[in-house]
Amino acid sequence: MSDDSGSSTSDGGTTVRGDRDGRRRDVLRAATEIIEESGWDGLSIRAIASRAGVSTGAVYQWFSGKDEIFGELYDREIRAGLELIDAFPDEVDLPTTVRMMMDWVVDLYEKLGRYELEFLEATSGRSGREIAPTMTATYLALGKQADALLDRAAAADGIELVADTGDRITWFWAGCLGVAERLVVSAKHFTGQRREEFLEFSAERLTRSLLASG
Repeated sequence: MSDDSGSSTSDGGTTVRGDRDGRRRDVLRAATEIIEESGWDGLSIRAIASRAGVSTGAVYQWFSGKDEIFGELYDREIRAGLELIDAFPDEVDLPTTVRMMMDWVVDLYEKLGRYELEFLEATSGRSGREIAPTMTATYLALGKQADALLDRAAAADGIELVADTGDRITWFWAGCLGVAERLVVSAKHFTGQRREEFLEFSAERLTRSLLASG
């Protein structure tokens, strides 16, 4: 265990003494690696501290527990989604837009989203710093921008989407999450070309479901 004079980074370097931001990044990087390897159950402050090369006390200087670390990682991924949508080119067709968004949801689910229920259970009824509400607000902002992007893509194609009653983007996310869950649950059956074909098929069906009838 490090004495906090410096912590090892995953690329073999060392965060210098006094670089609090650097050490905080090391903690988040360590947590990401542990989640990838062992999931929510393998995530603990002791394991994170050991991987980051800092003391458990140092971790608690920045985070109240593993749930807050997970919440920050999740929020960071959602904000990356916002940036992706903001940067998406104008006049891209609807099928390409749907596939881009589906790929992003699948990636998020495979990395973190499958553990969201455990996270929400861990943070329910908490006092002090609120985590889930902040993440939810970011997620809602993402939904609004994603819905606007679908409308923009449809307009570029000269087609009309099913009327937005307030539930369209929620249903769209649910469809993407269903695809992501199937890929996770049956990962050994969806590798290589079969995975790509399943994603193409799912994106095409989801695109059709967005179109207004007639």
